[in-house]
Amino acid sequence: MSSSRATAVEYIADGAGHVRIMGTRGEASSGYARDTISYSYRRKGDNGWTKLSDVTFAGILENGFNPYAVDAASDAVYGFERINGTRALVRVALDGSNKREVLFSRPDVDAAGLVQVGRQHRVVGVCYVTDRREVKLFDPVIQQTLASLGKALPKSPILSVVDASADENRLLIFAGSDVDGG
Repeated sequence: MSSSRATAVEYIADGAGHVRIMGTRGEASSGYARDTISYSYRRKGDNGWTKLSDVTFAGILENGFNPYAVDAASDAVYGFERINGTRALVRVALDGSNKREVLFSRPDVDAAGLVQVGRQHRVVGVCYVTDRREVKLFDPVIQQTLASLGKALPKSPILSVVDASADENRLLIFAGSDVDGG
């Protein structure tokens, strides 16, 4: 059980019942909220908080690592951060090493959101928008499943994972096209 803080504006759990990320936002001398949220994390089995990042908001732009989802199995947090002017998807280890891995970054487009499946909301990819919404998956099992299904259904160019069963052994997949709804 976690006690709340008056300055807390966000908590992120790991899907296994543990609060792992806390975002706090102080008050400026004017009485308004500051333009920075400070994120802290908990290591597995620890009750203390360790600094993760600061995110500063300037209008619609954000600077700094902004955490979105925790994966308990890999003990990492997924979030977005500006890299070379565009919004990238980054994974940061929560084991104390703060090891960072850029999973998606393109100079011509911002990462728009996470692709998550199952009851634990496991992160399996990232979506972005060019002239249409696209998905880059980094889960090899789901990539292989969609590739095999694409060969079996050549007239359905749009294949996407909608969700998964609790154990992720069954996937709910949308198959369709702009001329055939599926």
